[in-house]
Amino acid sequence: MNGQGQLNWAAKRMRQAKRRGFTLIEILLVVAIIGMLVALVGVAVPKYLESTRKDAAKTQIRMLETACDSYNMKNGKYPATLDDVKEFLRGNELPMTPWGGEYTYAGSSSNPGYTYEISCTAPDGTVIANYNMSARHNAAAGHP
Repeated sequence: MNGQGQLNWAAKRMRQAKRRGFTLIEILLVVAIIGMLVALVGVAVPKYLESTRKDAAKTQIRMLETACDSYNMKNGKYPATLDDVKEFLRGNELPMTPWGGEYTYAGSSSNPGYTYEISCTAPDGTVIANYNMSARHNAAAGHP
């Protein structure tokens, strides 16, 4: 190749390289699509998180119920308050609800036929509760 041929070839490559870039419309289209995806995810995630918090509260209530049953096995009666079961919990601490509140505990007088109730209320007003039915199961089986 002569000097002129090499120059023409180099100029041709430069023009092709300039054409390979993205246009403004292509970039704006990609940004718009990403914006729509973020908007869709932004609406769905809080609902999913709230459902996960409710599931976590149910799990913690079951853990507290196990601690109450352990207390009953050791002392022959159910606890008067949740503070009484701390020794049966990891770290000897009562868990907080996923919303930062405390679980409520009510003995059998609040719900006849049940031994106790452990509950909490979600910010949307949903009551998450677990009624211990061992008193009914024992009565049905003929045990005191």
